[in-house]
Amino acid sequence: MLRHTWDRALGLVNPAQILTVLTGGQERYLEEEIPGGVPGRILVQPENRDTAPGLLLPLLWIRRRAPAATVVVMPADHFVWEERRFVAHIGAAAAVAARSPERLVLLGVEATGPDAGYGWIAPGTPLAGESGHELYTVRRFWEKPERETAMRLFAGGHFWNTLVVAGRLDGFLRLAEQRLPELLSALGQVDPIPETPTDELRDAYRRIAPTNFSEALLARCPEALSLLAVRGVYWSDWGDPDRIFETLCRFNRRPAWWLSYVRARIERPEEWRAADPSSA
Repeated sequence: MLRHTWDRALGLVNPAQILTVLTGGQERYLEEEIPGGVPGRILVQPENRDTAPGLLLPLLWIRRRAPAATVVVMPADHFVWEERRFVAHIGAAAAVAARSPERLVLLGVEATGPDAGYGWIAPGTPLAGESGHELYTVRRFWEKPERETAMRLFAGGHFWNTLVVAGRLDGFLRLAEQRLPELLSALGQVDPIPETPTDELRDAYRRIAPTNFSEALLARCPEALSLLAVRGVYWSDWGDPDRIFETLCRFNRRPAWWLSYVRARIERPEEWRAADPSSA
């Protein structure tokens, strides 16, 4: 999945402009599974403090080196079919963001069901965007709503938030200063060294609270967001095993672990219901 994410990034920028963020202990996956080397640089968090620190740390690193940059955030656990079309949407979002420093541009994919495990975006007023792409203001943002709310949002034609976000660097950091000033201050005092967490960075991470980027920032400032609508692309966040299963069913794939997974679902349904946010 990481290689696919790099390939999307390499469709837009040169390797030197790619910055990959890992959590301590994940480095071995690069050594074991990534042939041909890693594009760009790597930053290693000492521990996982949820998505806001994992995003702000690299943004602050970039600010010290390219303060006028336009940045695209790409999570590394997404399955996408029609990659070229998806990458074209990312490129359009980056182009819009470069011209509009006052807004972050979210890629919202057309929902195919009432999945309560996703963030949802309500489109607002149409905006002028890139040719061939729909761009809207954001009327409201929901992060993992209740099941009934998700059903209503799906019926209303709302979009799933892919968490692919484009924006000017100063735009990201301005919103963080407004909504997450303590976190930004704590991380801003450290200049991380690529590939090696320093003692100073470890100390900073011990002091900060886990903070979710979507809940703490995106959901609280819809007026600072734009939605670039993605249609005609199959997209799934593979952070949930059930979504991997659903995707494999859709594309008629049967890996070696298939029967064991199905058997576990049948024999222990209560465990899966408890773990599934869309069943709440």
